[in-house]
Amino acid sequence: MLSIDVGFGNVKVYDGEEVTAFPSVYMEASEDYIPTTDPDDQLLELDGVKYHVGMTALNRGGEAPFDRTDMLRHKIFMLTAICAMTDTESFSDSVAVGLPISDYKAMKDALTKLKGKYEVSYNGKKCSVDIKKISVYAQSEAVYKLIAKDDKDIKRKVIGIVDIGQKTVDFAYFKRGTYVPENSGSLEKGVINAYRDIVKALENVGYNDIESYEAKLYIDKVPEEADKAFERMAKTIKNNLRINHWNLELMDSLYIVGGGTSFIAPHFKDTAYKPLDEMTAVFANAYGYYAGEKD
Repeated sequence: MLSIDVGFGNVKVYDGEEVTAFPSVYMEASEDYIPTTDPDDQLLELDGVKYHVGMTALNRGGEAPFDRTDMLRHKIFMLTAICAMTDTESFSDSVAVGLPISDYKAMKDALTKLKGKYEVSYNGKKCSVDIKKISVYAQSEAVYKLIAKDDKDIKRKVIGIVDIGQKTVDFAYFKRGTYVPENSGSLEKGVINAYRDIVKALENVGYNDIESYEAKLYIDKVPEEADKAFERMAKTIKNNLRINHWNLELMDSLYIVGGGTSFIAPHFKDTAYKPLDEMTAVFANAYGYYAGEKD
């Protein structure tokens, strides 16, 4: 069984032992493209069409706008993840995936219908994929199940989970074991907003033509401005949580997960924030889907 977290910034995959990740970007490949042996150079052929996936697509085409409800996007990333994590030329098993809280009801059924048999080519090698079942989780609810494995008293507590992604922030509120949708939801902003501010700061000191997704590679060039950008992002999130009736200081525990954790979490020290180890925080959704299937 594979757990696949298709985020707006990266696709993260967990097979129960190992994890891997690649940028959630794809584009059609040109006819004259010659694949390399670099593992980051991912080329998937599906239904006669070749697609660059991950880093190659990002480097060649950048972060292009996309339709989050596009099932071809999910299919390409799911099949790429399966082929990347499977050493053999065939896969026949179930898959667990997740969706942001705001997309869960609208997209769950469409995602489950992607199960079935596929004949694809991955980096020039044929791969037969038979997805027996697709289980779909709401992202933060899966993380709650993951945390519950190590906290036997969690059903006595008020818990908040904030998932900081590239383009959205999911927040889920749990009151003594019950998910409370009235206090949960999604913020249509992500760590990319802070990256854009960092890009502007970089331009002011002579670093031009830096893409937003590359900004984190240059934080050391404008450390003060970068910290202020992340602090502003944290303040925006806190304000949104308070609007949704979160008592950030008095709740039992506040967990922060997702790719933006290391940048945003330091600005939550004045709350009930309880840190997780870095790998758990970054891969929390993928770990959570897997844990949900193994319960």
